Amino acid sequence: MAKKTVVKVEDFGSITENEAKSLTEGWMDFFDRLKSYAESGENSRYLWSQEISLSAWLPEQSKDQTISSIFPVQNWQNEFPDAEITQIESDASRSVWRLKEKDWKAETQVTASLRNVRSKNYLTIYHDGWEDILELPLNVAQRRRYAGTWRRILPKAEAQTTPQKEKIQLQLLATDDKGGSDGAISHDGKYFVTSSKRTGNLELWLFDITQKVWTQLTNDPGDDFEPQWSPDGNQILFTSTRTGNKDVWILSIKDKSLKQLTDDQEDDEYPSWSPKGDLIVFSGGSWGEREIYMLSLTEGSKPRRITERAGYAGACAFSPEGDYLICHSYEAGNGDIFKQTLDGQLTWLTGEKNSLKTGTKLSWDYKPTVSPDGKWVAFSRSEDGPTNIWIMPSSGGTPEPLTVTNSNDRWVNWAAGNRLFFSSYCR
Repeated sequence: MAKKTVVKVEDFGSITENEAKSLTEGWMDFFDRLKSYAESGENSRYLWSQEISLSAWLPEQSKDQTISSIFPVQNWQNEFPDAEITQIESDASRSVWRLKEKDWKAETQVTASLRNVRSKNYLTIYHDGWEDILELPLNVAQRRRYAGTWRRILPKAEAQTTPQKEKIQLQLLATDDKGGSDGAISHDGKYFVTSSKRTGNLELWLFDITQKVWTQLTNDPGDDFEPQWSPDGNQILFTSTRTGNKDVWILSIKDKSLKQLTDDQEDDEYPSWSPKGDLIVFSGGSWGEREIYMLSLTEGSKPRRITERAGYAGACAFSPEGDYLICHSYEAGNGDIFKQTLDGQLTWLTGEKNSLKTGTKLSWDYKPTVSPDGKWVAFSRSEDGPTNIWIMPSSGGTPEPLTVTNSNDRWVNWAAGNRLFFSSYCR
């Protein structure tokens, strides 16, 4: 009997799509070389072994899974139809099978286990090799089949270590050939508000998604745009030029009454509500000296600057708990996304400044917003072409595109149930 050598292929880190791909490629390379050895006997950079242990971190969605749901006995029966399979041990975190190939008169044991490490599931698959297999006079066909039994384990592990993407369904809500590029959906998903030049200049219009009915909300010679719903759904926060430059206003949906919130010589824009509806945040100042301001809606309150670096501040949105802001900036000559706590601590999420190193390609990332469950940040990105909607974990990570079109997809925001709303237009 040849001396056993244990080969381990492990991934010590949070599994992302790129890491899963790299891990899979590593496994495939190993199995290809193992198969080559089994068929030809030629040496490779891997030592021959009868034992192999495959280990990997599972994606977050696996946290409620058990071993029996990942590796049911039926799967092994399907993959080894000529084997007599006996389950030796089975519980929520560990299963052991004994496989006996009838025509080979050889046996092996497969163990699969789950361990909770640092609040994540760690999957290990252990195949102890076919006993006495090296003592058998195998021909080439049998050697290939032997190597194949090792390869059959790979798809099971691979499926669990590759994050499964949810299917995305797009629904066209309405079209407006005079529409602006902004818009916001109500938190209950029943209405959206947007700007439109139907009457000549930009005014706010409300669309009833169920009834398919448009209602004009504002009517002024100035432009009204960048609408945002209040948490209770009764008011609209927006930017208007009705006093000359850009200022922030509130509109009551019930009686169409208006209230001006800012009155500054420089432009104030990109307003957004806090989760409780008692604060707003907006960008103000001349270009190149813009700051982010917060304003309490208590009567008599004045805007308070919450950034300390005059620059090219863009739009901000509150987190669901109201404990931080997610914003964009044009400081680096392109658009970048950053997270800022209310006491001023800042973390870059995209761009060359980001501490998480989530990409270096020059792109314009702007108008970010956080999902209702706080786990995701959606934003618009342009890379020398049309603008599309991208998404990334709010804790940092690799951004991925949600839309890939020739249109410009912008002003993304969330409704209940982590549903996304955005405006799409062609130039």
